[in-house]
Amino acid sequence: MILLLDVGNTRIKWAQLLDTSLTPQQALVHKGVHAGEWLDKLFRERFRPSRVVVGNVAGPEMAALIRSQAEAKWQVTPEFAASTSIAGGVTNAYPDPSALGVDRWL
Repeated sequence: MILLLDVGNTRIKWAQLLDTSLTPQQALVHKGVHAGEWLDKLFRERFRPSRVVVGNVAGPEMAALIRSQAEAKWQVTPEFAASTSIAGGVTNAYPDPSALGVDRWL
């Protein structure tokens, strides 16, 4: 199972990719909520992903939290998407490709 995370500035949304099927999306609010509360909900023991793929616009502190929890709970190092100049036949016309938010790039 692959866990797909979309980490925004207010909410985290996720779905699981099981073989070729995507589960319904779920979400939780992290902004203004103690990290322990939302981390417990997201990093439940019943998940056992073989991969964690993340689109994160909430910054490096959030990335570090997600990385440490995924490694501690599931022994999986998350893969963080990044905006690039070209991918999948799509060209990013920004002079600095990283200036395009990864959420929009994805």
